[in-house]
Amino acid sequence: MQKGKFGFKLWVYPVAAILLLILGQFLAAALVVAFGIAAEKHQWLSHQLLQVFFFGVFSEIADGFIGLLRWFFNGLFYLPSSVWNIFRIIFSIFDLAFDVAFLVFFIIAIINIVRGKDARLPGAASVANCAFGILPVVPQMPQMPQAPQAPQQPQYQPYQPTQPTQPTQQPPQQ
Repeated sequence: MQKGKFGFKLWVYPVAAILLLILGQFLAAALVVAFGIAAEKHQWLSHQLLQVFFFGVFSEIADGFIGLLRWFFNGLFYLPSSVWNIFRIIFSIFDLAFDVAFLVFFIIAIINIVRGKDARLPGAASVANCAFGILPVVPQMPQMPQAPQAPQQPQYQPYQPTQPTQPTQQPPQQ
């Protein structure tokens, strides 16, 4: 793996951003992403950093959505404590499931990045590809060769009878 301008290997920046995201430091991770993109100006590194950043955004949106649902059910409805405890357990299970899923994806991304491969974070990879102008190739269905068509017969105009012409009178010959 190549070393960057500051003597670090290129995979250090995305791994540091991922570790900061795992620790819940989104702003610090965004600063590492911005520094890595601006300082190194390396296409592979920028692609990986954008994937990490967008996946961190998705993670924060998922955590915010779960927190919003928790707030909604807590503030909107007056629930007895036993019912509220059931909802709290359900929301905690959802929160744990999202956190474990994001952690697993981050660990897989760290392993891929250290090996010098693409991070392939779900959803974030396609957004980063679009940011770089890499559009997915849509496979074209092969067209079946068309059978030769029979030559078309020329189209004729329908027959219209002509009217007989009147004989013109010729002057008498002498």
